[in-house]
Amino acid sequence: MPIVFSARPGQVVRLDEPGVACTTDFLSLDPDVGVESERSIVTRLTVDHAVNAQFLHTLGSLVYVYVFGDRMGTVTLSGLAFPCACPQDGDGQDGGPGGSGAERMLLWYKRHRASRRSEPVRVTLGRTVLEGFVTGFNEDVVEPSLRLVQWGLTLAALPEDD
Repeated sequence: MPIVFSARPGQVVRLDEPGVACTTDFLSLDPDVGVESERSIVTRLTVDHAVNAQFLHTLGSLVYVYVFGDRMGTVTLSGLAFPCACPQDGDGQDGGPGGSGAERMLLWYKRHRASRRSEPVRVTLGRTVLEGFVTGFNEDVVEPSLRLVQWGLTLAALPEDD
């Protein structure tokens, strides 16, 4: 059976040689954000880490560097929230809360923000685990005719242990 995968948008390449199909997890979130639970997908991840350092410039072009460890970082997640399947979906019969994806993402934020949750949220990038506390959330309408909403989460990331 041939394996088909896209090389570039708009083009497809077919390989007739045998191969091994596999899947890899690029990104996962605990607690998860998903199409079934929040009617949302994650479309972007940014990671920002920094060292806690001080530089002392002296006469004669000497520079002393004092390093005090690592600073808290920032992890941001962005995604799209989709409208609900039907206008009357408010009873949560599918195992989750009723409402649109925008409402469900707002509820996700309210449940997992740092002021309500004592343990950090875990973001796994490949095999690297980043832990942080949810400190911010925003939503904005991307396409009003489709009721498509873009959302963003901000996490204060803990420094990594080496």
